[in-house]
Amino acid sequence: MSTPPPGTFGDSLVGRTLGGVTAFPVTADERTPGNASPRIEYDVFLRSAGEVVLEWHCAPSLDFLPGEGLRFGVSLGDAPVEVVKLDTWATLATGEKSVADSVRIVRTRHRVDKPGAHTLRFWMVTPGVVLQKIVIDAGGVKPRHLGPPES
Repeated sequence: MSTPPPGTFGDSLVGRTLGGVTAFPVTADERTPGNASPRIEYDVFLRSAGEVVLEWHCAPSLDFLPGEGLRFGVSLGDAPVEVVKLDTWATLATGEKSVADSVRIVRTRHRVDKPGAHTLRFWMVTPGVVLQKIVIDAGGVKPRHLGPPES
């Protein structure tokens, strides 16, 4: 596998299920999400309008950079980008749980105005965030240790 250009995403063999993606190099500068900044886009089809909860399954990581800690951006459709703190070590208990479970799950809420095709975007803000899995809960996702099967 070749090394991706600075400020881009590459895949890795980490995670509790199929792997993960992260920004390279880990020394890349912090970015403000939007326009041409690094992101991953997913085409999703939502069957109904209303609120959805997105679960971002990330690797438990240390805040190795000075500042506000590890962060990423999220946007669904044309909605503005929401910057999210990973906060793996917000408390000793959250840090211990993240390490024991090999995952830090962060939830965001989004409003879907109409059913159909949408673009889900995961934006780089700080390097060091490893995204393992995204779960879209439009109602009815049952709790499971590894989350629902891939679809």
